[in-house]
Amino acid sequence: MKTKETQFLIGGIVFVFSIFGLFGPFLTYGSMTLSAVECFGQTTNNIGYFCLLLAPFILSFLFAVFALIFKEAKWNTYLLFFLSVVSGVLFLFSNLFYANSLDIDVDSVAAGNCLIVLGVGMLLISLYYVSKILESNQFTINDIVEIAMLVSLAIVLDLAIFKIKVVAQGGSISLAMVPLVLIALRKGFVKSFIACGIVYGFLNCLIDGYGFITYPLDYLLGFGSLAIVGLFRKLIMNKDAKVTVKGTVFLVVSIILACTGRTIASTISGIVLYDTPFVESLIYQLTYMGPSMIILIVVVLILYRPIMLLNRKYQKSLSE
Repeated sequence: MKTKETQFLIGGIVFVFSIFGLFGPFLTYGSMTLSAVECFGQTTNNIGYFCLLLAPFILSFLFAVFALIFKEAKWNTYLLFFLSVVSGVLFLFSNLFYANSLDIDVDSVAAGNCLIVLGVGMLLISLYYVSKILESNQFTINDIVEIAMLVSLAIVLDLAIFKIKVVAQGGSISLAMVPLVLIALRKGFVKSFIACGIVYGFLNCLIDGYGFITYPLDYLLGFGSLAIVGLFRKLIMNKDAKVTVKGTVFLVVSIILACTGRTIASTISGIVLYDTPFVESLIYQLTYMGPSMIILIVVVLILYRPIMLLNRKYQKSLSE
């Protein structure tokens, strides 16, 4: 079966199962079996959790639309991977969102058949798109070793001894984002999203100990946003390894956009998970993200030419 036919089939299946998932057995609480629509109705007083319960369905429907309409566009493969992995993760956290919205014991809420099918199904589908993406972005042994070293360095730089705690609930200033941005500049968007959002985000979530409920927004999307720098890679790096005004401007702009993405993800997390008003949540994030971003820009600008020299020495292609 051709790629576009496979994609059309996957889009159709996701659309049908998403519709069925709205009304089928989504969650079980005690002796009750609840559909997704019933869960939405019970969380309308908590707009944050309502949005989190609704979000994976919106993303899965968007996935179906883009899979059915844009079957041959290369950029669509990246978008479909993003939609499938984020929706899959959010689906599998639905019981936590529901329990927290009603302030009940999480262990008393279990995933229903529809939730399991949708969550696991979307993650399995994401693996298909990973395979398609990796056809042109294959991980070499050098990639794996380099990413492992930089992710390990980021974890070390995030240890208490190397960071300045700004707010009591966990916000701190550190150099942890520097190795992650270096991954984006060296490896491009796809590999850096996997390294920063999935690998580093998951490990950092385990180390921080705030619970897996914080993973989708604070870690997967939060640190995954740093991969935005990789989108500007060809505009920042050059084969002559010369620092140019154009490259410097795009480097600074890409870091600002990446940090903005992380700030937005964490701000939404504060609103949804901790019932913090928007302005207060934003100010909270800016107290440590603002200084961290400035330090990040300064350090990466210092490392700008050495990174280009490294790319030239190891002949890293800028066409990825």
